[in-house]
Amino acid sequence: MTALLRQAGLLLGVLAVNLFVFAVSISEAQTKIVAQFENVVAVETACGLSSAWPDSSAKANIKQGDGSTKITVKVKDTVPDVFWTVWIRLAGESPLAVTGMSQMGSTPMAPIAAINDLAAATPDGNLSDDAFAVNTGDNGAGSDNVINGFFTDANGAGRLKLELDFPLIKGAVPFHEVNDDFSPVAIGTDPVVPFTLRIVSHCIDNVGHGLVPGGQLDPETEQPLSTNHEIWFEWDF
Repeated sequence: MTALLRQAGLLLGVLAVNLFVFAVSISEAQTKIVAQFENVVAVETACGLSSAWPDSSAKANIKQGDGSTKITVKVKDTVPDVFWTVWIRLAGESPLAVTGMSQMGSTPMAPIAAINDLAAATPDGNLSDDAFAVNTGDNGAGSDNVINGFFTDANGAGRLKLELDFPLIKGAVPFHEVNDDFSPVAIGTDPVVPFTLRIVSHCIDNVGHGLVPGGQLDPETEQPLSTNHEIWFEWDF
């Protein structure tokens, strides 16, 4: 693990111990939310400026109960025929965003049961050796069949529908089901642990890269060699 991951792991462990008990007690609550995303594109990307798509929008219908969450994300009036993925950022830009599964700051919005499949589409250089076997990932080719991804049609509309195997609101992300060394992390217990849902486009290569939005890390500097995604929409809880 890198120093950042070790630091994040300590923080996650402390929060998990303090918050997970609380999260479990309320995870069965029925919750329905319509999340209206903000268009946050402000600079030129491979897809262009947000001003080029002034009517673009995104929303999500979230329904949860019995320890799971059904979520449908929709975008419309945006860039046509492009691959998109959806992400969870825990506690925004803080080290809490690092899950320990990869060396990037976002978690795919996907069931924990799908993590190993997502790892197979992740560049090997981005995977944590503590969590995955050597050569689990790929060479950076990616896939357009990742569970948290979808294509827009010729009109710039697209939809992602899936069921998470954990409560998104006031629950916990069960990272311990991926690896015993990880702890569950409380999510959505505002104001203690806020989170952000983020929708990104992949105009450069039109594929997803598993556990990372895009960009393989330089093994020496641990900084992205390239960025293969553009942030378009965000919703903060």
